[in-house]
Amino acid sequence: MTGTVLTADITLEEGVLINLNCAIGHNCVIGTGAVMLLGVKIGVNPVVGAGSVVTKDVEPYSLVVGTSARVVCKLHSPVAP
Repeated sequence: MTGTVLTADITLEEGVLINLNCAIGHNCVIGTGAVMLLGVKIGVNPVVGAGSVVTKDVEPYSLVVGTSARVVCKLHSPVAP
C-alpha cells in the first residue's frame, strides 16, 4: 500500500483493514474491532480496548476504551505484547 509502513513483530487479527499512509511500529498487537480514525496518533505503549473508536490522539502509557475512546487510566510501566 502506498505510504504504509509496517515493522517487525506485529500481530493482526482477522478482519483488520490497514489503509493508506499508516505507520504501525514494532511489537504491536491489533485486536478485535478497534477503529482509529484518520489523523489519530497513538503514543508509545498504550492499550486500546476491544471495540473502541479512537477519535483523538492517545498519549503514551494510556488505557483508552469506548466509542469515542477516552482515557481510563495512565499506565506506570510498559505493557508486554
